[in-house]
Amino acid sequence: MDMKHLVIASRLITALCLVACGTGSPAPASTAVATAGGQQLAARTLADLMGNSRVTLRPEEARTIADLWIDYQLLATAAATGDSLIDPALVDDAIWAQVANARARKWHQRVSSGWPLDTVDAALLYSSGTLLMARQILLDVPTIASPLQRQMIRQSVDSIRAGLTKQNFAATAMKLSTDRNSATDGGLLQPWPAQRGVMVPEFELGVAATPFGTISTPIPTSFGVHIVYRPTYAEAAASVVVLAKQLAAQRAESTYFAGLEKAAAVKLAPDATLLARSISEDMTAYADSATVIATTKAGAFTAARLVQWVSAYPPERGMQGQLRNAPDSVVPLVLREIIRNELFLRQADSAGITLTRAETDVFRAELRTIVGSVTGTLGLVPAMMPDSIRAQGVAARRKFLAARADAAIANMVANRGLVVQIPRPLRRLLRSRYPQASVSKDGIDVALGAARRVRESADSARNATPVNTAPGNAAPGVEPAATKPAAAPKPKA
Repeated sequence: MDMKHLVIASRLITALCLVACGTGSPAPASTAVATAGGQQLAARTLADLMGNSRVTLRPEEARTIADLWIDYQLLATAAATGDSLIDPALVDDAIWAQVANARARKWHQRVSSGWPLDTVDAALLYSSGTLLMARQILLDVPTIASPLQRQMIRQSVDSIRAGLTKQNFAATAMKLSTDRNSATDGGLLQPWPAQRGVMVPEFELGVAATPFGTISTPIPTSFGVHIVYRPTYAEAAASVVVLAKQLAAQRAESTYFAGLEKAAAVKLAPDATLLARSISEDMTAYADSATVIATTKAGAFTAARLVQWVSAYPPERGMQGQLRNAPDSVVPLVLREIIRNELFLRQADSAGITLTRAETDVFRAELRTIVGSVTGTLGLVPAMMPDSIRAQGVAARRKFLAARADAAIANMVANRGLVVQIPRPLRRLLRSRYPQASVSKDGIDVALGAARRVRESADSARNATPVNTAPGNAAPGVEPAATKPAAAPKPKA
């Protein structure tokens, strides 16, 4: 997990304010969505913020805002009370994921060093078509091309094909291929395992049907028309050997972990899928839960441990989303993957795999840097308070910083600037330091219902307001239609 990349706000406003429309929400003022540091995020406030914004009105978005509000308020509490958040035990608990991953890498290096990869026969894999490699020239064929256009394109392809040789193929690919990623390397595609869905079937079949050291006939696919050169093994060996060993390592690793799971006699609880979905909805609520998700010979795998592991995965893996949204048949597979990692880490424990003090200190220092960067950007540090406030008691400082944290949330929801993200280690540190913080699911439901009414009211008001867009009579802030060019369509990714 990269703890260094923080997205910072362009500016912060100094008081919590409502945006755009002034319509109040009908949510009860006493209903709270979240509590933290003696403060409450009222359902009415969240409803007004979300209803008057472009935020999608879904529980996930409301929960994200509530969690971030809690983080900001806890940082405000720490600043108001002079808490530097450097308690060694809490810091070491917060960096558990980084330390665990580093220890697992050390153990993996030791275990994998014994896997017999030198026996891989890359030449056989290549000659049998198990591994494929090619250079290509791709020529676009518009999907709306007329029969006459297609005939002309095919004639052009045939003409290009007639002039190709082994010697000029790479240069021609650099000049003509519309796949610019491979064209810059003479059309070279790195080797891939056949029948794994890496390439579309018709392209893969065309490559496999081309004799080594020769140029194919045109191969039509949904991407256009391809002409490929299939390298001999001598030409492909350097890359093919690397891929062959990588695949062998993957097979060895898969076999190793399957054996690990079998030896541990992993058995998922009957309600494991339902429980995993509940945990993914509110991981904070299960952070200390001893509810058993699976049993193993090495001990129970609990809900609290699942929360730790889900937090340990990089955000791009989307493990929390997988547990929440994957089909019922897939969730057990995700759980077993996580449990295998737990078993692997237990093996590292048994083998005495640890980090040096210097290695651990790197993670501690990164977390300290994060704390300083986030609090400084949000202005939640004593040095950034007015002297008149700083000289008063904790209550006054807390009130001032709470308003500043509220302002940051309002700014975020209203899309007036970027938001300061809270990396998982810092969130874990804050929730451990101030465990009384909580989010109310009922409060979120109330806020969302009210937010929908706020948005409907704002939309109705906008639709009911006539706007004279004739030249010279544009509404304030709206350019006359005749002088404002239409936005260009965005290209698809």
